[in-house]
Amino acid sequence: MNFDRSLIVVASLLTACGTAAAQDFATGAESGSSDMVGPQGVRGRETRTQQPPQTETQSSEQTNEAEAEQPSSWFDFDRATGDWGGHRTKLEESGVTVEATFIGEWFSVVDGGVSSQSSARALFDVNVTLDLQRMFKWEGASVFADFYWIDGPSLSADAGDFQGVSNIEADHRHQLSELWFEQLLFDDTIRVKLGKIEGNSEFAFVDAAGEFVNSSAGFSPTLLALPSYPDPSTGIILSWMPNEHFSITAGFMDGAATVDGVRTGLQGPDSFFNDDRSDDYVYLAEANFFWEGGRAGLGFWHHDGDFTRFLGGTESGTSGFYALAEHRIWNADDDRGIDLFAQLGFGDEAVNDVALHLAAGACWVGPWSSRPDDATGIYITFIDLSEDAGYTDDETVIELFYKLQLTPFLSIKPDLQYIIDPAGNSTIDDALVMGLRLEASF
Repeated sequence: MNFDRSLIVVASLLTACGTAAAQDFATGAESGSSDMVGPQGVRGRETRTQQPPQTETQSSEQTNEAEAEQPSSWFDFDRATGDWGGHRTKLEESGVTVEATFIGEWFSVVDGGVSSQSSARALFDVNVTLDLQRMFKWEGASVFADFYWIDGPSLSADAGDFQGVSNIEADHRHQLSELWFEQLLFDDTIRVKLGKIEGNSEFAFVDAAGEFVNSSAGFSPTLLALPSYPDPSTGIILSWMPNEHFSITAGFMDGAATVDGVRTGLQGPDSFFNDDRSDDYVYLAEANFFWEGGRAGLGFWHHDGDFTRFLGGTESGTSGFYALAEHRIWNADDDRGIDLFAQLGFGDEAVNDVALHLAAGACWVGPWSSRPDDATGIYITFIDLSEDAGYTDDETVIELFYKLQLTPFLSIKPDLQYIIDPAGNSTIDDALVMGLRLEASF
């Protein structure tokens, strides 16, 4: 335990120093782009779930178990701030769940790229879930609000890559990023969500890829229209899951960020209901097929804005397809196991920088029985960049990481990425990027 505690101190110092050194985000990256994805592992912001809401009996049983298993040491707390003297448990019993996560990272372009620079970024996320069933006996209803603060310069500006080396990279901002209401109906087979929504929590995500740092692991970069970090948008989601083996989800969302450059993450539903700044919308649909230990998904999207063609002229709307699959090939008696996953995406190279995306990876959770919460993985992602846009080469990234879970609330993750033909630009040398990410929940 002394080794883990020493690492906690070192990791905290690294993150604090890196955050203090953070500068303004590079000007060239200020407009929202498809390589800004956002992390998937933030507590409270998990991807959509088809599980029915907890009953009062289940909630009471879990509360009794939690009270019986109160940790004796701070290092065993599930969150760094603990149970707030029992008030956190009481809040959750009444239907109010508060989660907070800090992600800090320091990365360096150690070879190649545009500039051999080191930089640090930080994301602080606070979210609240209101279970209206527990609060007001409103069966199947919930409200969710999410706030985040982002800071730090552009890592991709130094690496020269297209896909996004870091999935927390974005322009400096603080905002109410999500605020939505969700209702489950007809024995929880129908789910309706209304409000300001993170699109990647509903579409194109791969759960098994959630630990990777590269942005393409979040969703295929061919999805240029997906309203996602740092610009979620107002929309409507409708999902149908008639049984445990199949679901279909559809979305109608504000598309003002893609063409018109409206920073939807910083505003409410204004551009969804008012066409003074933009009258663009995004239509999305995804079907999923589930089996024991895995799933496969097939998705379609369409943006109805007017796009400028790379070779001249305009195109009214653009569309794309994507597919994904993930499966656990090995399971231990506990939660440890090995997951494999793959991604495929298609875009219109006349207006989309990425015509094709192919990716695959593996994640091993709990590589040793003595450290069941650690994880390690490898990810390879390739994009075919549009010749119409003037790209001369395509980009491939290989990522390796090891996540060391120091306590239930704190982890550090050394990460290495090798970028071949960054941004398809033959004048930029292949880049080697190394860094360290710290994640803490409060």
